[in-house]
Amino acid sequence: MIQQGTTVQRRIVWRDGDGEPIDLAGYRAKMHVKKGYEAEEPILELSTSDGSLELETEDKGEIWIQIEPTQTWDLEPDNYIYDLLLISADDMYYRLLEGEFLIQPAVTAV
Repeated sequence: MIQQGTTVQRRIVWRDGDGEPIDLAGYRAKMHVKKGYEAEEPILELSTSDGSLELETEDKGEIWIQIEPTQTWDLEPDNYIYDLLLISADDMYYRLLEGEFLIQPAVTAV
């Protein structure tokens, strides 16, 4: 659940089969949020190119997600789906996360 009009910050660590963090040097990432699988256009887009996703490249495997309060305010209270793709320097695509979340309505405007 995400509260409408609040900041969302999440840290994810991508690890290999032995539990060691993946070196993310050369990777880029993007994340889309949609109302449903049939929706053609995302309601929210995050990426390393716009700074809303950050990758730690010092063998930490860390991915930082940052969604601003104005972005969560613009999401109507409802259920949403998302996924997070990491793209290597040689264009290999990895879906690291996917799921659903609920936007809980807010009273105070941002």
